[in-house]
Amino acid sequence: DKTSNPHGDSLQRMDSLKSAEGREHVLSPLSFQAKLRQSDLDHCVDFPKYLIHSKLSSLSIQLTRPQLELGHRLALAVAPNTEVRPLFPEYRPLESISGNAKQWWRYAVRCIGRLNRHRSWIEFFIAFQ
Repeated sequence: DKTSNPHGDSLQRMDSLKSAEGREHVLSPLSFQAKLRQSDLDHCVDFPKYLIHSKLSSLSIQLTRPQLELGHRLALAVAPNTEVRPLFPEYRPLESISGNAKQWWRYAVRCIGRLNRHRSWIEFFIAFQ
């Protein structure tokens, strides 16, 4: 009885994600070649310690509709927000950068202070006016 099993729901979901032909894999067997080079030096400055060259000659992915929908939901959940917003817009000057360097440098210093959790006394003074 799957209701008494604490993992019964996940087993049912896994069973529903299997394809119609009974496959339990998403990636078919693939052909892959890799070459690894390792430097003998402990400290590498001018070149990498490890160098890997790989070649994937064939790849086949077979997804069922529920697997594709689950992948889409996962991608939406983990995808970063692509919208670009200014850092701390309440401090951002409204003027252009050219000709207003002092205000923009003040904005940069205030943003860095906020990111490092250091605030200046003038911010507290302005906040409570």
